[in-house]
Parts: sequence; C-alpha cells; structure tokens
Amino acid sequence: MLLSLPISALSRWRHRRLVSRLELETRIVALLTFNRQGLCGAQISGALNVWSGSLYPALARLEADGTLSSIWEATDTWTDKAKPRRRIYWAAVKGDPAS
Repeated sequence: MLLSLPISALSRWRHRRLVSRLELETRIVALLTFNRQGLCGAQISGALNVWSGSLYPALARLEADGTLSSIWEATDTWTDKAKPRRRIYWAAVKGDPAS
C-alpha cells in the first residue's frame, strides 16, 4: 500500500518513473545515438531519470545483442585515484571496431 511508505520513499517515487523494459531500452538507444562521445551509467541514469537497478541490466542486454558498445575508462584520466573507473557506453554503428 502506497500510504504505508515512509515520506522519503514517496519523494523518490515522485521523481523517478517506472518504465517498461522496451521503453527503457528504446530511450537508452535514442540517448546514446545522439550523444557521440559516450556516457557512463550515472550520466544515463540522470538523463533518463531511472533507477540504476533497472538501467544496468538493460545496458547489459543491449550490449549483449550488439546494440551498444562499451569500454572501461582509462585509469590515468582520473586525478583522484580513490574514485572507481567508469564504464562508457555508446550506440554501436556498422563498421565500429568495438562492435
């Protein structure tokens, strides 16, 4: 029952929208198709306003079927070594050596 949730949970539901699997995958591909430099998971999650628990399985499915490509960010790009590396995703195109 929605009314039994704590106030903090209610505020999160207001800002994050539940989307179907197909809609989420379509939105990911559209975002990455028009963004040529690639995005990390946190940037995609923020742009699409979806939970990471829904986002990362969708990214894995799209990468497995060849729709997306990804690489781990080089460690030398970070000035703060305490931060973890990010995985950068982009839409795969024909002739892309990574796809």
